[in-house]
Amino acid sequence: MHGLLKELADFVSGEFCFRLEEAENDNHNRIFEKARHASYIRGQRDLFTRFEAFNGVDCLRTFLPLDPTDSIGVSYLTNKVPLFLLPKLKYLRALSFNACRITELPGSIGDLKHLRYLDLSRTAIKTFPESTSTLYNLQTLKLLQCQSLSKLLAKMGNLTNLRHLFISGSRLTEMPLQIHQLKNLQTLSNFMVGRDNGSGIRDLGQMSQLKGSLQISGLQNVVNFVDAMEANVKEKQDLDQLVFQWSNSFDNSFACKDEGEVQYMPQHRDVTMSGYRSTKFPSFRETMNAYRQDSGELKLKGNKAMDDKRDETVEMLVLEMLQPHKNIKEVTIKDYGGTMFPSWVESPLFSNIAFLKLSNCLKCVNVPAIGQLPSLKNLVIEGMERVKSIGAEFYTNGYPSVVFSIVRDFKV
Repeated sequence: MHGLLKELADFVSGEFCFRLEEAENDNHNRIFEKARHASYIRGQRDLFTRFEAFNGVDCLRTFLPLDPTDSIGVSYLTNKVPLFLLPKLKYLRALSFNACRITELPGSIGDLKHLRYLDLSRTAIKTFPESTSTLYNLQTLKLLQCQSLSKLLAKMGNLTNLRHLFISGSRLTEMPLQIHQLKNLQTLSNFMVGRDNGSGIRDLGQMSQLKGSLQISGLQNVVNFVDAMEANVKEKQDLDQLVFQWSNSFDNSFACKDEGEVQYMPQHRDVTMSGYRSTKFPSFRETMNAYRQDSGELKLKGNKAMDDKRDETVEMLVLEMLQPHKNIKEVTIKDYGGTMFPSWVESPLFSNIAFLKLSNCLKCVNVPAIGQLPSLKNLVIEGMERVKSIGAEFYTNGYPSVVFSIVRDFKV
């Protein structure tokens, strides 16, 4: 049966699909000049001579390395291969070097004017040639697990048609300054808030089409809660998962502070629930006014070096301003330095939250009253050393058997 299916596939694909293994085993020296789609099965070490079979195959639209058994791991591939191939393949729409340990791309990558899809995941790429910013038709850029990559394109804003950007697992610490120009982005795996000359969190505000999951890292670099407000996370209704992550390097004075000092911080009014009879969210102006009434004048020191001393008030306001849309399903808060969680975390208006993780929030002495989240199924609370006990306030109404009847996984 397998043989019949292969014959059918070969018949349908005809002369328009080119498999490198087929060319290597062909005793008739067939010419594949009409081929449009090419693939090859990666080896642990692919020599340059193996790719000489692509001579004359100049009209390819697709070039993909494959690992059908998922057992090869990473392949060694000399930089001579892309240097040899790319000038010949100017009509490519999809190009992948996934798991091929190339360290650089040739400048000729910029000549692939028709390129829509570029996958460099698990490569050893360190930087991009400047010509990459001329790939105006590029829609998908995958850079997963590029552990040698520390900087994206300086002229990233030129890629105005980019829809999907995957950058998890890289060494990136900030986004390029032009990232806000990518208004058509639908997928962004991670947004790293820059500290000095990098992109600020407000650049997220213009990415209104974001969907799926998003991790916002480096939140300790946000020194003004107005920037967090302008990120406009609340309006991104197609996001399902959000991860808010600060740096895990707290100042030493963090652990030495007297616990009583934390407990007597002003208790902020629940601006999500107080005075609202409908399911309409309070505006950011109402949220800020409520904080001003409870805490007095809050002047944020914008030029403070956040790694030297974390400002708990800033972090509390930033997280409050990052309130997501009510459609959100999964929320993770990591390495947060505020003394309490924002009111939206425990609001019943977030009726779709099924997963909640609070990790390494070292200054919080209480967990939020999340008993009003009706869809919560998975709850993880870890690394919160100052939380000594969980009382009735955890359940809001004091009836855990009713409130958490749907929870399946609860880890502390």
